[in-house]
Amino acid sequence: MRSNPLPIPKAIPEQESESIASVIRRYPDGIEGGVIREEMAFPLPPRTLQRRFPVLGGGWLNHQGTGKGKRYSPRKLELKVSGNHGVFSGSPGA
Repeated sequence: MRSNPLPIPKAIPEQESESIASVIRRYPDGIEGGVIREEMAFPLPPRTLQRRFPVLGGGWLNHQGTGKGKRYSPRKLELKVSGNHGVFSGSPGA
């Protein structure tokens, strides 16, 4: 019997995560998973790509919709001004 009932996600190869992220960042209004796969530098099965999204998220990835219509986009960077100081929220890499 396993002591940890939840599976631990495998580390994603750096080249793979950067390829997925670079495609998503080119589409600030959102992109479907199938188009992400078409534009990647190397082939990736659809289910593998789906499994990568929760691991890649890290606060910079938004998603809207469900099923085949689900779209992924980088989180928008917001600037909140308080007095003479600007406070960023979101991800600067987006």
